[in-house]
Amino acid sequence: LQSTEVLQYLLGASLVYAGYRTCIEDEGAEEEQTVESANDSWVVRVLSEMLGDRLAKASGVSDCAFFVTEGGKICITMVGLACACLIAVNVVLDIDVTLTKIDHLPGQEYVCASSSALAVMATPDLYFIARKLFAKFVGLKHGIAVVL
Repeated sequence: LQSTEVLQYLLGASLVYAGYRTCIEDEGAEEEQTVESANDSWVVRVLSEMLGDRLAKASGVSDCAFFVTEGGKICITMVGLACACLIAVNVVLDIDVTLTKIDHLPGQEYVCASSSALAVMATPDLYFIARKLFAKFVGLKHGIAVVL
C-alpha cells in the first residue's frame, strides 16, 4: 500500500477540488444547462479529441441510445459518454474506498466485499434522497462542500 500514496493524494486533491467547485457553483446553473452547453464542456472537448468521429453529434436529449451507427461506424452518444464517465468515476472512488478498507481491516475480506456491494446498490437511491434534502435544506450543499 505504500506504493499507492500518490493515488491517495490525487484522490484527496480531487475531493478538495469538488468541495471548492460546489461552494462557488451557482444554484440555478444546473437547470440552465442545455445540449449545447454540455458540448462545450472541457470533458466533452477532450473526449471528442480522443474519440474523433466515433463520438456521435448531439441529436437532442430525447435520444436514449448509448451507441448509434453514423456513416457505417458505431459511435458513442452523449448518453453513452455520460454513462462511461459515471462508471469511470465509480471505479476510481471504489479504489479509494477499497484501499482504505484493506489498510484498516486486514483479514476481513468478507466485511470489505459485502460493504462495498451494499454501497454500490444503495448509491442510486441516495441520489434521489440527496436531491430532496438539498431542496429542503438550502445550506446543506455548502455544508457538505466545507466537510469535503
